[in-house]
Amino acid sequence: MLNDLDDEAIDALVAIAGPGSGSPLVGAELRHLGGALARSGEDHGAADTMPGHFALFAVGVPMTPEVGAAIVAHLPNVIGAMAKWDAGTAYLNLVGESVDPAKFYSAEDYARLRRVKAEVDPTGVLRGNHVITAA
Repeated sequence: MLNDLDDEAIDALVAIAGPGSGSPLVGAELRHLGGALARSGEDHGAADTMPGHFALFAVGVPMTPEVGAAIVAHLPNVIGAMAKWDAGTAYLNLVGESVDPAKFYSAEDYARLRRVKAEVDPTGVLRGNHVITAA
C-alpha cells in the first residue's frame, strides 16, 4: 500500500519494472484507492478500509525454475524502489508468502482479532496463510 505518488514515484516504478528495466515481471500495477475503500463503519469488519492511496501489485509467470527464482529475487527490488511512498500496511488477499499478519490491520483491530482468536479458537483449529495467534 502506497501513499500519495508523485512523478518521482512513477519514474522509480518504471525504472525498476517498466520497459527496458530487465525486470522478469510481466506486470506492475498501481490501483487507485479511496472512495468506499476509505470509508469505515460500525458494522464493517476488521479490515474495513484500505489505508493508503494506491495498492501496488507486481506479478511474474514462473515458466521455469530459473524465471521463478528471478521473479522472487526481483520483488524486493520493486518494494525497495517504492519504499519512500510506503503507507506501512499491506493488502491481505494477494500476499503469497507468510508475513506478520499485524501488517494487514490497525493495532487496535489486530489486538481485537487476537482476543477473539483466544476466545473462539484457543487450540488453533482455524487457520489461514497469515496465522493470527491467540492473545
